[in-house]
Amino acid sequence: MPFVNKSEFLKPVGLSCWLNGGAGSGKTLQGMTFPKVLIITFDPTGTDVLRQPENQKYIDNLVMHVPLNGIPLDEVFQFTEKASERSIYGALALARQLGPLGSKQIETVFVDGFNYLATLKWTQICESKGVVWTEKQAMDRKESDQRGWYDALGSYLDHLVLQNLLPLATRDRLNVVASCHGQRESKDTIAGMQGN
Repeated sequence: MPFVNKSEFLKPVGLSCWLNGGAGSGKTLQGMTFPKVLIITFDPTGTDVLRQPENQKYIDNLVMHVPLNGIPLDEVFQFTEKASERSIYGALALARQLGPLGSKQIETVFVDGFNYLATLKWTQICESKGVVWTEKQAMDRKESDQRGWYDALGSYLDHLVLQNLLPLATRDRLNVVASCHGQRESKDTIAGMQGN
Protein backbone atom coordinates (compact mmCIF):
# COMPACT_ATOMS: atom_id res chain seq x y z
CA MET A 1 0.00 0.00 0.00
CA PRO A 2 1.76 3.21 -1.12
CA PHE A 3 1.51 6.36 0.97
CA VAL A 4 -0.32 8.72 -1.36
CA ASN A 5 -0.79 11.78 0.82
CA LYS A 6 0.30 13.43 4.04
CA SER A 7 -2.60 12.15 6.16
CA GLU A 8 -1.94 8.57 5.05
CA PHE A 9 1.79 9.01 5.72
CA LEU A 10 1.14 10.32 9.24
CA LYS A 11 -1.00 7.36 10.32
CA PRO A 12 0.71 5.33 13.05
CA VAL A 13 2.85 2.39 12.00
CA GLY A 14 3.71 -0.70 14.02
CA LEU A 15 6.68 -0.95 16.32
CA SER A 16 9.68 -3.08 15.44
CA CYS A 17 11.71 -4.68 18.20
CA TRP A 18 14.69 -7.07 18.17
CA LEU A 19 15.23 -9.07 21.38
CA ASN A 20 18.71 -10.50 21.94
CA GLY A 21 19.76 -12.55 24.94
CA GLY A 22 20.96 -15.87 26.21
CA ALA A 23 18.81 -18.96 26.64
CA GLY A 24 16.30 -18.42 29.44
CA SER A 25 16.76 -14.64 29.55
CA GLY A 26 13.08 -13.90 28.90
CA LYS A 27 12.98 -13.12 25.17
CA THR A 28 9.88 -15.20 24.49
CA LEU A 29 7.99 -13.79 27.47
CA GLN A 30 8.96 -10.23 26.50
CA GLY A 31 7.76 -10.80 22.94
CA MET A 32 4.47 -12.11 24.27
CA THR A 33 3.81 -8.85 26.15
CA PHE A 34 2.75 -7.33 22.82
CA PRO A 35 -0.97 -7.40 21.98
CA LYS A 36 -2.70 -10.01 19.81
CA VAL A 37 0.33 -12.06 18.78
CA LEU A 38 0.85 -14.41 15.86
CA ILE A 39 4.05 -16.19 16.91
CA ILE A 40 6.24 -17.91 14.30
CA THR A 41 8.67 -20.27 16.03
CA PHE A 42 11.87 -21.95 14.91
CA ASP A 43 13.12 -23.02 18.36
CA PRO A 44 11.55 -26.44 19.06
CA THR A 45 11.30 -25.74 22.81
CA GLY A 46 11.17 -21.93 22.89
CA THR A 47 7.49 -21.68 23.73
CA ASP A 48 7.59 -24.24 26.55
CA VAL A 49 7.94 -21.37 29.02
CA LEU A 50 4.47 -20.17 28.02
CA ARG A 51 2.92 -23.39 29.34
CA GLN A 52 4.04 -22.71 32.89
CA PRO A 53 1.04 -21.70 35.08
CA GLU A 54 2.65 -18.42 36.19
CA ASN A 55 2.90 -17.31 32.54
CA GLN A 56 -0.83 -17.59 31.73
CA LYS A 57 -1.02 -13.81 31.31
CA TYR A 58 1.29 -14.10 28.27
CA ILE A 59 -0.81 -16.87 26.72
CA ASP A 60 -3.75 -14.48 26.83
CA ASN A 61 -2.00 -12.40 24.12
CA LEU A 62 -1.58 -15.41 21.80
CA VAL A 63 -3.89 -15.51 18.79
CA MET A 64 -2.05 -18.04 16.60
CA HIS A 65 1.11 -20.18 16.73
CA VAL A 66 2.93 -21.16 13.53
CA PRO A 67 5.72 -23.66 14.38
CA LEU A 68 8.17 -24.00 11.48
CA ASN A 69 10.57 -26.49 13.04
CA GLY A 70 10.44 -30.08 11.83
CA ILE A 71 9.24 -29.14 8.33
CA PRO A 72 11.43 -29.98 5.29
CA LEU A 73 13.74 -27.04 4.59
CA ASP A 74 12.60 -26.66 0.99
CA GLU A 75 9.11 -26.01 2.32
CA VAL A 76 10.23 -23.70 5.14
CA PHE A 77 12.04 -21.39 2.70
CA GLN A 78 9.64 -21.73 -0.25
CA PHE A 79 8.66 -18.26 -1.39
CA THR A 80 4.92 -17.64 -1.59
CA GLU A 81 2.57 -14.72 -1.19
CA LYS A 82 -0.21 -17.13 -0.22
CA ALA A 83 -0.99 -17.40 3.49
CA SER A 84 0.18 -20.73 4.92
CA GLU A 85 1.62 -22.37 8.01
CA ARG A 86 4.40 -24.29 6.18
CA SER A 87 6.86 -21.56 5.16
CA ILE A 88 8.26 -18.35 6.58
CA TYR A 89 6.87 -16.40 3.62
CA GLY A 90 3.47 -18.05 3.95
CA ALA A 91 3.43 -17.21 7.66
CA LEU A 92 4.26 -13.56 6.92
CA ALA A 93 1.47 -13.50 4.31
CA LEU A 94 -0.84 -14.96 6.97
CA ALA A 95 0.20 -12.13 9.33
CA ARG A 96 -0.69 -9.55 6.66
CA GLN A 97 -4.04 -11.26 6.11
CA LEU A 98 -4.85 -11.28 9.84
CA GLY A 99 -3.37 -7.84 10.61
CA PRO A 100 -4.80 -4.32 11.01
CA LEU A 101 -5.29 -3.85 7.25
CA GLY A 102 -6.82 -7.31 6.91
CA SER A 103 -9.23 -9.09 9.23
CA LYS A 104 -7.89 -7.24 12.33
CA GLN A 105 -7.37 -10.46 14.34
CA ILE A 106 -3.72 -9.76 15.22
CA GLU A 107 -1.62 -6.69 16.04
CA THR A 108 1.79 -8.33 16.39
CA VAL A 109 3.92 -10.81 14.46
CA PHE A 110 6.66 -12.37 16.59
CA VAL A 111 9.47 -14.41 14.98
CA ASP A 112 10.84 -16.35 17.94
CA GLY A 113 14.25 -17.99 17.43
CA PHE A 114 15.72 -16.07 14.49
CA ASN A 115 19.11 -17.70 15.13
CA TYR A 116 17.47 -21.11 14.48
CA LEU A 117 16.03 -19.75 11.22
CA ALA A 118 19.57 -18.67 10.20
CA THR A 119 20.97 -22.09 11.11
CA LEU A 120 18.28 -23.84 9.07
CA LYS A 121 19.04 -21.64 6.06
CA TRP A 122 22.78 -22.38 6.48
CA THR A 123 21.95 -26.10 6.56
CA GLN A 124 19.97 -25.74 3.33
CA ILE A 125 22.87 -23.89 1.64
CA CYS A 126 25.39 -26.55 2.71
CA GLU A 127 23.12 -29.41 1.63
CA SER A 128 22.72 -27.77 -1.79
CA LYS A 129 26.55 -27.98 -2.09
CA GLY A 130 26.64 -31.63 -1.03
CA VAL A 131 28.04 -30.98 2.45
CA VAL A 132 26.75 -31.94 5.88
CA TRP A 133 27.59 -28.75 7.77
CA THR A 134 27.96 -30.51 11.13
CA GLU A 135 30.85 -32.63 9.80
CA LYS A 136 33.88 -30.35 10.07
CA GLN A 137 36.13 -32.71 8.12
CA ALA A 138 33.71 -32.67 5.17
CA MET A 139 33.59 -28.86 5.33
CA ASP A 140 37.41 -28.63 5.36
CA ARG A 141 37.81 -31.04 2.42
CA LYS A 142 35.16 -29.44 0.25
CA GLU A 143 36.81 -27.55 -2.57
CA SER A 144 34.72 -24.42 -2.65
CA ASP A 145 34.61 -20.86 -1.48
CA GLN A 146 32.69 -21.12 1.79
CA ARG A 147 32.82 -17.32 2.09
CA GLY A 148 30.49 -17.29 -0.90
CA TRP A 149 28.13 -19.53 1.03
CA TYR A 150 28.20 -17.13 3.99
CA ASP A 151 27.58 -14.25 1.58
CA ALA A 152 24.53 -16.12 0.30
CA LEU A 153 23.30 -16.62 3.87
CA GLY A 154 23.83 -12.95 4.72
CA SER A 155 22.09 -11.79 1.55
CA TYR A 156 19.16 -14.11 2.21
CA LEU A 157 18.73 -12.90 5.81
CA ASP A 158 19.06 -9.24 4.79
CA HIS A 159 16.41 -9.68 2.13
CA LEU A 160 14.08 -11.58 4.45
CA VAL A 161 14.28 -8.92 7.17
CA LEU A 162 14.44 -5.75 5.05
CA GLN A 163 12.01 -6.71 2.30
CA ASN A 164 9.59 -9.06 4.05
CA LEU A 165 9.62 -8.73 7.85
CA LEU A 166 10.12 -5.02 8.60
CA PRO A 167 7.61 -3.82 5.98
CA LEU A 168 4.94 -5.51 8.09
CA ALA A 169 5.44 -2.60 10.53
CA THR A 170 5.67 0.22 8.01
CA ARG A 171 3.21 -0.95 5.36
CA ASP A 172 0.87 -3.29 7.23
CA ARG A 173 0.91 -1.47 10.60
CA LEU A 174 1.77 -4.61 12.58
CA ASN A 175 4.12 -4.68 15.53
CA VAL A 176 7.12 -6.75 14.45
CA VAL A 177 9.15 -8.56 17.11
CA ALA A 178 12.06 -10.95 16.55
CA SER A 179 14.13 -12.80 19.12
CA CYS A 180 17.62 -14.17 18.74
CA HIS A 181 20.04 -15.93 21.07
CA GLY A 182 23.12 -13.86 21.70
CA GLN A 183 26.32 -15.81 21.18
CA ARG A 184 29.49 -14.97 23.03
CA GLU A 185 32.86 -15.74 21.56
CA SER A 186 35.42 -17.47 23.76
CA LYS A 187 38.48 -15.56 24.94
CA ASP A 188 40.65 -17.86 22.78
CA THR A 189 38.64 -17.01 19.67
CA ILE A 190 38.86 -13.28 20.37
CA ALA A 191 42.61 -13.53 21.06
CA GLY A 192 43.01 -15.41 17.75
CA MET A 193 41.12 -12.70 15.87
CA GLN A 194 43.19 -9.93 17.47
CA GLY A 195 46.42 -11.77 16.63
CA ASN A 196 45.57 -11.86 12.89
